[in-house]
Parts: sequence; structure tokens; C-alpha cells
Amino acid sequence: MASIVDYAEAVAFDLLADSLSRRCAHTVGVAAAADRFARTLAPHCAERVVAAAWLHDIGYAPDLVATGFHPIDGAAYVARSNSSVLSDVVGLIAHHTGAAFEAAERGLENELARYRFPVDVEELALLNAADLCTSPDGVFVDPQARLTEVLDRYPPDNPVHRAVAKSCSILVAQARLVLGAAEAAEYREPQADFLPESVECVEPGPRWQAVWSGDDRRVVTAARPSPPATGPGIVEIRFDARKPLSEWEPETVDFLDADVRAAAEAASGGQLNWHEYRAYEIVRGDGAPQRSAELCALTPWGSVLTFYFDTLAALQLDMAAQGRSIQGQLRTTITLSEVTEWQDIPPVFIDGPIDLRSPRQIPNPTAEPSAR
Repeated sequence: MASIVDYAEAVAFDLLADSLSRRCAHTVGVAAAADRFARTLAPHCAERVVAAAWLHDIGYAPDLVATGFHPIDGAAYVARSNSSVLSDVVGLIAHHTGAAFEAAERGLENELARYRFPVDVEELALLNAADLCTSPDGVFVDPQARLTEVLDRYPPDNPVHRAVAKSCSILVAQARLVLGAAEAAEYREPQADFLPESVECVEPGPRWQAVWSGDDRRVVTAARPSPPATGPGIVEIRFDARKPLSEWEPETVDFLDADVRAAAEAASGGQLNWHEYRAYEIVRGDGAPQRSAELCALTPWGSVLTFYFDTLAALQLDMAAQGRSIQGQLRTTITLSEVTEWQDIPPVFIDGPIDLRSPRQIPNPTAEPSAR
């Protein structure tokens, strides 16, 4: 069976290759960039992001033009196709690269509202960055230069020009966040390629221990009992299965399988390449923006100071809606005994409240200053 990416690629070439060859070249470049970003920062959602990248501009195809606004026309086509394979990417197509701003300029807010804003802001950030880092001819370009080219191409009274002028700062900030994180992460292919049938306890040395049961996957742990002051502390993965695996949702089983593999790798001292993020608010100082309070992300599990990339992407969007800017940092746990120093992700200062969503789609804040 063809994958979602293969299917989306075939649809894109069918609709764009003959009638819009330059648009097709751009799409090929966006898909390649999306693949690089997603495999590095969010491999769990790479297929959806890359599929959306292939389809993000199909609304330009002559046969699909209805409203004249390609995110809506492309999303409408995918929605009409009734394809369960592509149902998860309709929202990404409809809302990509600041669509809410141009929909407002064109009087199409109600039409756009038919498509739910992506629940996973991380996926939208990756898609937007891939789009903004790809020129009309499909080659890499700086995101600020890309938007400047768009502004130069359309006159000031054009809805595209007006929308880009309003959305430019958040779009560039989002693209810089993805580019900076991807560069700092230095993608490496996963090393674990096996899953033990059943292991009760593995003790490869005095510092590491992994414990799990292959029968019911009841408990999984990889921990350093006495970490040095410069180490990553205790790393623990724990499960308590209340029902047989045969009754679990497929996605839950996939996550569990991946974490058992990670525990095995951690215990054996193998390459993990776990990326961890934190963020600070930045404010205007004398000259360059200055780093201020460390931000505490509010999650369903409580307040946290370090988090995954999806939380960082959501944090950036929510802070920008309040007219506030963030400085992200990343460090990588290469193995449990080798952890990189925190690396800065280049920030972009936000001047005034700005959001990629309509007001009714903006949730409660997801960040607050840390108490420490």
C-alpha cells in the first residue's frame, strides 16, 4: 500500500506538473525541506508534515480554483476526496503560511473557518518554515528574503501584500525557530534496530540499569542512580498497563514500542539523540534584544521548565499573540553520559500582538515566568 507521502506526491504531480511547472518545482523543494525539518525535530509526525508539503499549493491548479485563494481551494479538494489517507492534513493545507491574514484581506474568513486550525502547532510550524525557506524555483532561500520578494512582487493594495506585511514578523520568527533548532539538533539516524522479546533486568555497568517485562510491558526504566553534577539527572520511562496490548490503540502501542527501544539503548550506552528545549522571554534593550525571565510551560501534566519542540512551537505562537518574543535553547542527550551544552536558537523580535489564528481560535496562554 502506498504511504500517505507517496499518495500526496502523486496528487501534487498530477495537478501541477503540466500546468504549473514552476509551482511544481517549488513544491518539490518544500517537500524536501519539510522532510529534513520533520525527521530532525519531530519524526513522529514527519509523514503528515511532508504529505501536507506536497499538497500545500495544489489550490493553484486551474481545475481547483474556486475562491481564488489557494489554501482554501486546496483544502476543499482534499476534503472532497473523502480520502482517509489525507484527512489529517486538510487543516495544515488550509492554514499554512499565514492563511488567516490573507483570508481576512479577501473576505474569506468564514470559508477558512470551515477548516479546523491545526491542533498540532508543531506540524504547522514545520510546514510554514519549509515553505518560507524555498524559493519559487525550489531552492533554499532565507525566509526574510522570501517574504521580501513576495512584497516586491505584489503592489501595496494587493491582498497578498497587505497580508504578508501584517504576518511577516511571526512567520519569520517561526521559520527562524525551526531553522535554528534543526541546525542545533544535528540530525542523526536512530541507532536502535531491535526490541528484546523479554528482559527483566539489564545492568551493563555500575551506573545504568534498565528494567522491563516483555510480556505485558508493565514497567520500563532507564536511570542513572547517582548522576554527576554536570549530567542529565535521572532519565525514566515508566508504564503501567491496565489492559492487554491487543486492546490498546495503535498509536499508543507505537509510542510504547519506541520508548522500550529507547530504554534498551539507554541501558546499553547507545546513541539516543534526545532533544530538550527551554525558553526565555526577550525584551528590547539598548541595541539587541535582551534575555529576560525563563519561561515555564503549562502542560496537561503540570508546569515544566524543559520540554519538547512541540511545546516550544506552541509557546512561541501564544507569546506572539500577546506581543511577546522568546529565545529558545536546545541541548541534546547523545547518550545518558554525554549531554551537550545549551545552544541558543536565533530569536526574532515581535513588535506588537500578532497571531496566525483567528481570535476565536486563540487558546489560554501556555507559558508563564518561572518562579525560580
